[in-house]
This record gives sequence, C-alpha cells and structure tokens, in this order.
Amino acid sequence: MPDTTHVLVIGAGAAGSASIRELAQHEEITTTAIIDTETTPYNRTLINKAVATGLLEPHHAHLPALPAPPVRDRVQAVDPQEQTVHLRTGARVDYDALIAATGSAPRALPPSIASPAALESGRVTHLHSLDDALRVRGVLDRTPSPRVLIYGAGFIGAETAGILRDAGCRVTLAASSPIPGATAFGSQVAGQLSQAHQVTVDTHFGHALTRLELVESELHAEFTDGRDIAADLAITALGTRPLSPSPWGGAIAVDSAAQP
Repeated sequence: MPDTTHVLVIGAGAAGSASIRELAQHEEITTTAIIDTETTPYNRTLINKAVATGLLEPHHAHLPALPAPPVRDRVQAVDPQEQTVHLRTGARVDYDALIAATGSAPRALPPSIASPAALESGRVTHLHSLDDALRVRGVLDRTPSPRVLIYGAGFIGAETAGILRDAGCRVTLAASSPIPGATAFGSQVAGQLSQAHQVTVDTHFGHALTRLELVESELHAEFTDGRDIAADLAITALGTRPLSPSPWGGAIAVDSAAQP
C-alpha cells in the first residue's frame, strides 16, 4: 500500500475545486488537477445572475487559486482498469482514485432552425459560459430596452427571464411544453410557476420554435402556431448534457462505491 493516495481530478470548476480543497486538508492524500483550458476556473452560477447584466466583471467570478498549480492539458482517454489517464500531449498520469468533474455542455437547437446569418450575428447564444455572458452583455449594452427571447423555461431559462426583466429588458419566455418544468418539478408546482411567469413576463408556452432568422439587425422567431416574435437577442436554455472523456463520452455510471 502506498503511503499516500493520489487522487486525480479532471476539471476545476466549482465541483472540482471544492473537491481539491477538501482533499488537500488530508496529509495522506495528494491531488492533481487537470484543466483543459487556459481560462481561470470560475463560478458558473454568477454568469446569468451578475456577469451578463454588468453587475460583476468576469474576473469577479473567478474561483480562488488552487493549492497547487493544475496540469494544463486535455484528457484524451481514461483507462479505469489500469487506473491511468492519457493526455493530448502524450503524457500519462496514474491515479489511485479519480474524480471526473468535467461539467456539462448546453444542448443546442436543431441545426435547421437558426439561419447562418442569425448564428453569426452574435444575437443568438446560450447562457452557459463567461463568453456567453459577455455576448449577452454586449447586446444589452448597445440596445435600449432590449427585447429578449428565452427559448426554454426550465430552471435556468426561468431564472434568467426574471433577472433580465429586472435589468430593464422586455422578455418573452417561450417553451414547446404547455407546462414547462413538469418533469422536474411535478405538474402542480410547474403549473404554479407557469402562472407566475405569465404575470411577470410575456410567455409563449406549448409551441415549438421552428425558425430563427435575422432580418436586417432584428431576429425573428417563428413557432408552430404561426406566431412571429421579434427580438434583439435570443437565448436558448434547453438544458445540458454531461461531458466526460473516453470511454464514457457522457454520463458515467458508477457502482455503490462510486467506481466507474
């Protein structure tokens, strides 16, 4: 048995950083963090709450420095049997325990919905990263009383609708489901939330988005009921999908001991 246990942490966002800080308090544990970016790890909960609306600058969302400098590389593959991680540079890192804190990626619109001009305009975005927040902020800064369409009325979409409304935006919250959030919250709670949204912002529930076009400098969103909603900015909030390296490439199934 080794004198210390080497824990390898892939990712240093909120979950990865918290894991490293907790483990660093134990002398019998050593940790190595691997980050696939030159961006300083940041608190993603501040993206829509503060950075997008200009309440905070991007650096205010950065997480404190880790106890030890991370390895800046990409994990190409994990071999759970050999307990080895293979990196893009060709390096190999062995571990005793592995924490995959690789986060998630936003679900995109079907490729046929948004026109190339709309996508290239900078007026269509997710609200998942600091870059997304700055894109939203740029549109808000240069547009008086901006019209914002949020497609997707789950937790992030609904929260962002309230935040942008309070920031002076004219918000339309749209979703293909007639009662958004019913799967997550149950039909009764979701129904109450739906009614609350209708009081505070414009809503368009129960109709799917079929086309998003840019006409001059204005977005036009077409829905299955034929309605056309004009907007200065469109935010897609269709949920996320888990990220992980090979051999998983998505959600990682683990046993009762949290072993993959």
